Parts: sequence; C-alpha cells; structure tokens
Amino acid sequence: MLGDDILRREAYTKFLGVYVDEHLKWNEHIHVNHFRAKLVSAFYAISKLESLIPIFALKTIYFSLAYPHLLYESLVWGGTDNIHIDAPRLLQKNIVRPMCNAPHNSHTDCMFKELGLFELDDIHKYEVGNLCIIFLI
Repeated sequence: MLGDDILRREAYTKFLGVYVDEHLKWNEHIHVNHFRAKLVSAFYAISKLESLIPIFALKTIYFSLAYPHLLYESLVWGGTDNIHIDAPRLLQKNIVRPMCNAPHNSHTDCMFKELGLFELDDIHKYEVGNLCIIFLI
C-alpha cells in the first residue's frame, strides 16, 4: 500500500520510454516490438525516398527517425547479450543499405564509413565514454 492506494504487481512497465519487466530483463516482447516498429518506420521512409532525394536529405531522415531511438536506448540495452540487440543491429543495417543504393545482402561496414554514421555498437561505446567523462569532470 502507498497511503490509501493499493499497489498492483505488474509484469512490465514503461519508464522514460523504455519497457522494463519485473526481473529487469530486456527480452520483453513489447519493448522489442515497440522499438522495432520505430526503426521499421525509418527504414520504410528511407527506402521509399532513396531514389527521389539526395543523400544529405536521406541522412537527415535517418537522424530524425532512427538515430534518436538508437541513441536513447543504447545505454539501456547496449551492454546486454547479443541475442537482444541483433534485431536492432540488423534493422540499422537495413536502413543504411538503401541510402547507398546497395543490395539487401551487401556488407555495410564501408557504407557506415562512407556516410559518416556510427554502427549500433559504436553508438553504445560513444555514449558510455561520454558518461565516463561527465562523471570524471
């Protein structure tokens, strides 16, 4: 109880936009599906516009639709098991391929470098580094 209110036990909750289950595990399907839907919408927009607009405009769409979600959640799930971040990693690669007019099965390492974008693991490392600097200052 909290005052006169009775608190119910929940299997999961949404806190600051991140779904957390009662055991603090990140394999909750709702969170993964919610996050996946955000990246899929970015992929759809970029793949439909790839032949119509220049690369700098595609990068602007990437930084407005996909990157904020990757950045915000990278500190939450970036250090978890690879099984939980494989889907977002693959979706990020799928978003980058149409920006370079590349086939769906092509390697993306050179594309990230060409576009000047961080891969998902690099986003996590960058954000952890920033936190360390903030705490040391």
